[in-house]
Amino acid sequence: MDANKDRLYTKLEFNLEELTKLYRQLVEQLRKEKEVLLSGDAEKINESTKMKDFFLMKIKSLDSLRMKYATELAKELNLDDNQPRLLELARQFEGDRGNKLRGMHSALEILFKRIPELNKENEEYAKSALRYLKTAMDNVKDNLAGQKTYHRTGNVERGPERAGHFVKKEI
Repeated sequence: MDANKDRLYTKLEFNLEELTKLYRQLVEQLRKEKEVLLSGDAEKINESTKMKDFFLMKIKSLDSLRMKYATELAKELNLDDNQPRLLELARQFEGDRGNKLRGMHSALEILFKRIPELNKENEEYAKSALRYLKTAMDNVKDNLAGQKTYHRTGNVERGPERAGHFVKKEI
């Protein structure tokens, strides 16, 4: 194999390893986020969101490099360099290099499927927590507002928030 193909392959391989590492860290962060959502600690939820954003920014930058390296390698291998596929590139290499690219493809594919599943679970936990908080806030609001009882006179008489209010004076 000539030196340029070897150099491009090495760049792509290193980039894919870094991407895989970041996606695994993102999956781990999503698992931790589930625990944080269950605990209800607002500060930790905020930290978790910042970590996810950090991972996504790094993944985005590495992914643009991956596309660049894959395009250059595809061009060098006389393949369609418009949108090179990892498996197409793997077919061009024999032995360990081809197997390594196929293995990375499989690992990334599994991670790509797992991330939306974890996100969906976490979204359900977050929605449940928000429903719980809304119900609790409504209950507090109702208790503070008091009960309104209308009489024939058309006046509103306040309920339990006023001390000494009797419904009936019979014993």
